[in-house]
Amino acid sequence: MTLQNRGTSSATVTLKLSTSPRNPAMGIVSTRVTLGPGQTRTLSFTWRTNTRTPPGTYTVTASAPLSGDANPADNTRSLTVTVVASARR
Repeated sequence: MTLQNRGTSSATVTLKLSTSPRNPAMGIVSTRVTLGPGQTRTLSFTWRTNTRTPPGTYTVTASAPLSGDANPADNTRSLTVTVVASARR
């Protein structure tokens, strides 16, 4: 996830990563990030699964809402992930 501050002053946001349907192995991940004017930062997350994660299609959403943002539509991104069952021996 790449965050960019397009404003003229520093801003601190809380980046939240969630899934739908909920992935019991992950829950909701969040981290606070401070960016100076024009600064860009790339963050990486590991999406964990385990035996409690049922096979299926999940929407992973990252959001970084900022109060007073002139363009809030660009503060959320989503992608689709498919979890398949592993063969057990």
